[in-house]
Amino acid sequence: MNIEQFINITKGLTNAPKSSIIQDITYENARFAKNGDYIWIRDKAGYEKRINLALNKGAKGVIAPKTLHGKINERKNIHYIYVDKSVISTFCKYHRNKLDLPVVGITGSAGKTTTKNMLSQILRTQGSVINTIASINAVGSAPFYTLKMKPRHKYGVFEMGMKGLGQIRVMSSYLQPTIGIITNIGDAHIGMLGNSIYNIIKAKQEIIGKIQKNGYLILNTDNQYTKKLDLSSFKGQKIIYFGIKNNADFRATNIQYRKRSTSFKLEHGSRVYDFTVAAIGEHNVYNALAAIAAAFILKIPYERIKASLATFRNAGMRSQVLKGINQSTIISDAYNANPTAAIEGIKTMKMIANGKPMLAVIGNMSEQGSHTVEGHRKVGKEAADMGVNVIGVGSLGKHVVEGTMLSDNNVTSIHIQNKKLAYKYLKRVLQPDMFAYFKASRDFKMETLIRKLVVNKKAD
Repeated sequence: MNIEQFINITKGLTNAPKSSIIQDITYENARFAKNGDYIWIRDKAGYEKRINLALNKGAKGVIAPKTLHGKINERKNIHYIYVDKSVISTFCKYHRNKLDLPVVGITGSAGKTTTKNMLSQILRTQGSVINTIASINAVGSAPFYTLKMKPRHKYGVFEMGMKGLGQIRVMSSYLQPTIGIITNIGDAHIGMLGNSIYNIIKAKQEIIGKIQKNGYLILNTDNQYTKKLDLSSFKGQKIIYFGIKNNADFRATNIQYRKRSTSFKLEHGSRVYDFTVAAIGEHNVYNALAAIAAAFILKIPYERIKASLATFRNAGMRSQVLKGINQSTIISDAYNANPTAAIEGIKTMKMIANGKPMLAVIGNMSEQGSHTVEGHRKVGKEAADMGVNVIGVGSLGKHVVEGTMLSDNNVTSIHIQNKKLAYKYLKRVLQPDMFAYFKASRDFKMETLIRKLVVNKKAD
């Protein structure tokens, strides 16, 4: 597309040569700009910094709101185009409608990133995949990913995170998913949604009405809130269920837990398939089932799905099994946290520890609102009920320890004010064959403690 064509679509203003080609547009995320890109920025604090970063990385043009016309310090030999701020949605819709690739949109209270990573690894056996980078999945990322979709891509796989009502609806309107996955519904970000699980249900179900005609919706039949979803807006072809405990289109049975992998049999239709996933825990069986369901819909051969999951490499700090000091085993699950995910992680540790000593190190879990105290106490009680000793770290760690007192089990629990003191304590108490599970929200940066306790990269 050249500048003249872009101006005709966006009704923009420019003094740049109309014949100049716009090869690629990076929206807002200037750190991902490449040589020759146009950087499209919002009228938002720090726009000069974002523009300069993109230009220093080789961007050749700037697309900015008309409100910034005359305010930007324009450089020589750089093309500047000014548009109405609302035109981004119009242009993204135009761009998306030119592309025929299937797009999988993944939302849920937990498991989004892992499911995205599993499915992306499977789909790359068939062709080029564009997917969410790391966990950059907030509503403002939707235009960025939409504009990065290209004809060369065979599949798109995107997480849809949210911290408020309406955000998943907006993301879906940009990305236009052909397959939608709701991994589960729980208490993540409950403090941002009026402390109401029903608001979380309403937020997650926003994807349902945006799935394209002839598309598919994939749901967790075992999640207690799935039956609360309003499915009336679904206009796709079929709703598919995955699960372990209840009847499902994709159901895992005969689950076997190992130190660094999980195997199971998959019942689908009249057939039974064997899978091993290079990830630990029941929650990762659910993630794998969602990815497998989407892969089957996209007609990926079974052997390629099987091989991809057997060699799966997840992102860091998500159920990573690491070799700790004093010959201990550390499970780093500290990328982010909510009470439900923390409890599932502790269950996973118990499954693979096989009766060996266990310790849960729980830091602050954010965005819980009025559920903050109750949520932290719930984690402490559940850990104690499982016979797991507990360390609560940080200002909210005391509530985790309080929770252990509500259990009938007599476990060791201690509150430590900060990570520095926690390191001194753990250096003494970690023992050979002991399993230690670490969980906290992203802003707590639990990894700064974990790094000090790890000997080598991966456990045996």
